[in-house]
Amino acid sequence: MFRCTLHPIGLKGSFKVRAREKIFQVRDFKHSPEAQESRKEELEKLLQDQEAMRTSLLQWCYASYNEVFSSWMYLCAVRVFVESIFIYGMPPSFLSVVLAPSAKGEKKVRSILEELCGNVNR
Repeated sequence: MFRCTLHPIGLKGSFKVRAREKIFQVRDFKHSPEAQESRKEELEKLLQDQEAMRTSLLQWCYASYNEVFSSWMYLCAVRVFVESIFIYGMPPSFLSVVLAPSAKGEKKVRSILEELCGNVNR
């Protein structure tokens, strides 16, 4: 958006014609203090509405986080079960476990798992 101020001396008509030739839209602007004040009040009302909606959204997010996280973990567990049966051919009575060992205990956990499961997948 560009702003150009023209005085009412002769240039106004030729400027509009040249601007339209270059695919610009020229509009006349009339300053109105009442309209400006109403826009300012409308902006303040919109900002208050925005803040109210933001607080209600944050409350909803805090309340729903637990449910969303549990549902996501459930979907992950179902995916592990289905992929284990269909892709890897495991029997339906298997146990899937998620392990997160500490950095210094990782080698010990891996060696125990290799002893239990064999060297199938390292």
